[in-house]
Amino acid sequence: MKTFFRIVSGLFLMAILSACGGGGGSAGTNMNGAALFTTAADKIQMLYGETKTFTVGGGVPSYAVSSSGAVSATLTGTVLTVATNATGTGTVTVTDKAGAKVSIDVTVGTGATLTTSAPASVTVGVGAVTLTYSITGGTGVYAVNSSDTSIADVGFDKDRSVFVIAGVSTGTTTVVVKDNAGQSVSIAVTVVGGTRSLFTTAPSALSVPSGKTVSYSISGGSAPYSVSSNNSGAADVSLKQNGTDFDIKAIAAGTANIVVTDASRSSVTIAVTVTTPAAGTLSVLPAGASGSVGDTLKFNVVGGVLPYKVTNTNDSIAKVFASVDGASFNAVLSNVGKSDVTVIDALGTTTTITITATGDAATLRLSPSDFEVSEQSSESYQLKVYGGTPPYVQYWSSDPSYGAVTLSGNTFTIGSVTRRCVTPLTALGVYTVTLTVVDSLGASATSKMNIRDTLDANCK
Repeated sequence: MKTFFRIVSGLFLMAILSACGGGGGSAGTNMNGAALFTTAADKIQMLYGETKTFTVGGGVPSYAVSSSGAVSATLTGTVLTVATNATGTGTVTVTDKAGAKVSIDVTVGTGATLTTSAPASVTVGVGAVTLTYSITGGTGVYAVNSSDTSIADVGFDKDRSVFVIAGVSTGTTTVVVKDNAGQSVSIAVTVVGGTRSLFTTAPSALSVPSGKTVSYSISGGSAPYSVSSNNSGAADVSLKQNGTDFDIKAIAAGTANIVVTDASRSSVTIAVTVTTPAAGTLSVLPAGASGSVGDTLKFNVVGGVLPYKVTNTNDSIAKVFASVDGASFNAVLSNVGKSDVTVIDALGTTTTITITATGDAATLRLSPSDFEVSEQSSESYQLKVYGGTPPYVQYWSSDPSYGAVTLSGNTFTIGSVTRRCVTPLTALGVYTVTLTVVDSLGASATSKMNIRDTLDANCK
């Protein structure tokens, strides 16, 4: 009995000592015995502008955090958030209620110097383009700009890690490559005299269904330009008033050669095949679009049976002007809101689209800012660039396989293709291609071309 009493008394004494911090315990250790810790390693590397989260535990809650150098840190309960604000190094220190500390050393940036494969000086001819140059090292997203785009301009891929320099006019300028942290590399560019060959934005061969009109642009060579067709019964061509844009109108099934000629008699030939379209499903391309007040949106009608009648529910939002046969129409956006446009074919079949007008803005924008096309579509599409600070010096598509893009003045053109087949995650879903334009001050604007899956058998 005495032995049992001694055992119980001993256990009771140990419990009292443990509650008072005795019994071999130490400051910064909780009752479970776990030392203060974070889920971050002692040394970590982060990119400039990056944010990461970690967990704090152990020790004696509550916790506090401090930071220095190239990082800043916050602590909410047990969630530690670390953000970088400069390149270099920084330290994050977590402290518990008992004064125990855990430190995290952070290195910000790749650690590599920003470099490019371009030489320190480059010579390029007017109308010519340099070799492709790559960018490595540095931190984050790269930017490449010319200090004088009237002398030389630059173009780069969608990841901005590869670029070229194009000669615009004779003279000298500087191209500067920068990273997200402010590192830069300068390239001295000399543009010498040269002649840019005559070319058009049209492919060398294209197929157009009868009743359709497609538009392209001319540049290079020596203005003025002229256009002609060797079979206007199949496809006719006309030069627009600006002298650089032209329309090819498919008249009837057959073939025609469209010839573009400049003042020096250089020429480019476009082989056109005009097909007889099946009646197909009546539809409008694009199938709905949005833009800012003051914009003009262009639509084409396909399928069904000509002629078409075009009606509009709200002229105060969008004023609609249709061609004689209704195969195309323009919508001038007048006020903020939505309007439904209905197309009726000769057999009484109808289809309706919604046009959305948003507030006008002086900022750079592409119009329409959002539009939908079918995966069966093959024709080119034109968008307009508004606002910003012209000239518009850079432009690209997130996926050129759905139409190469060109820019002439403020006209942004997505080229024609054989077919825009897509395979979205869900049947009848959309695949979005983002179109981007950049003005002379580096501001950018985008438009979304949403390609709708139609379960077309030819796309399987």
